[in-house]
Amino acid sequence: AKVEAMDIMDVVKTADGSTPLHGVIYKPYDFDPRTKYPVLQVFQLSPSRQFFMDESVGGSSLAQLGYIVFTVSSRGTEGRGKAFQDADRGHLGQFAVADMVAVLRQLAATRPFMDLTRVGVIGGSYPGFMTTRAMLLAPDVYRVGVSINSISDMAAHWRNEGMLGPPETNRAAYEYASNLRLASELKG
Repeated sequence: AKVEAMDIMDVVKTADGSTPLHGVIYKPYDFDPRTKYPVLQVFQLSPSRQFFMDESVGGSSLAQLGYIVFTVSSRGTEGRGKAFQDADRGHLGQFAVADMVAVLRQLAATRPFMDLTRVGVIGGSYPGFMTTRAMLLAPDVYRVGVSINSISDMAAHWRNEGMLGPPETNRAAYEYASNLRLASELKG
């Protein structure tokens, strides 16, 4: 039977088990469900922006290189109501990695062709920040990361006041969101 190159994922939940998330999985054109494939997560999330259906990131092209590629919207993205969009306002970067690890495990539980010993992540700009953050906070999950044009220090990034508030009133959130303080955790 021919397997479609792209599937809309079953609904998966955030790490706390309460919020449904949506995304897309891309499979190689010659997909064989009996084969174990390396997994590549494409971070496309960005504060208040959602574009997981956007093929411009090349999910299907990357799948043709022999990966199972997936991308998922996260808490804080638009299009799901104000409460969903405001979920990470004031504490940027605190939920996304745990949520993405939970999604990865939920997907693999029903898709034995996903090889969780070979998981990589890729993203650019804010998704590049999250790619680096995934490598730092979940180094035993994400073995390889490609972080393009990444933001490393949220305090130095001019756009964060909209998400974190002024640095002088939310210093702890800015410090938490800095990947620089986690650099020693890098394993991949």
